[in-house]
Amino acid sequence: MGDVVRVQVNVPKLTVNPKELVNFIFERLKEMDYVPILKSYKYQKGKQPGEITQVQFMIYADKPIDDYTQFQVNCEFTTDNAKVSSAEGKTIMSGESKLVFTSKAKTDYEDRWKNSPYLHFLKKLYEKYIYNTLLVEFEDKAEAEVFDLVESVKAKLKVK
Repeated sequence: MGDVVRVQVNVPKLTVNPKELVNFIFERLKEMDYVPILKSYKYQKGKQPGEITQVQFMIYADKPIDDYTQFQVNCEFTTDNAKVSSAEGKTIMSGESKLVFTSKAKTDYEDRWKNSPYLHFLKKLYEKYIYNTLLVEFEDKAEAEVFDLVESVKAKLKVK
């Protein structure tokens, strides 16, 4: 299995509705030929009007590269103790928000090789001596794709 790339984006003021952000990330992943899945979405209102105690969502996406390798991307968003207000026709959510993106290139993603000790041994030899340079290229490409995704989300959120 390849190295994991982790990128965190801190968002001081969220000027986009969280559902719009989910839709944007979904569309962006689809443009990059991933198959996104919304793993969870939690929106918890507070006791006061305009108060949100927690917003969370998690998106998982994968993209097969070949019969042996696939790229996997996870996106996790959290906001705690936020206040909602409207300004210039937009809903602004103030509070600490963060987005965490992780990406990796996973080998043997269908687990074909680990069922038999003999095949597992062959898998290790294959990865060490034959597939190693190609796997490094795939890991670099997965890293570049997650950074591209992060930059487009930052541009959408107007965060540096």
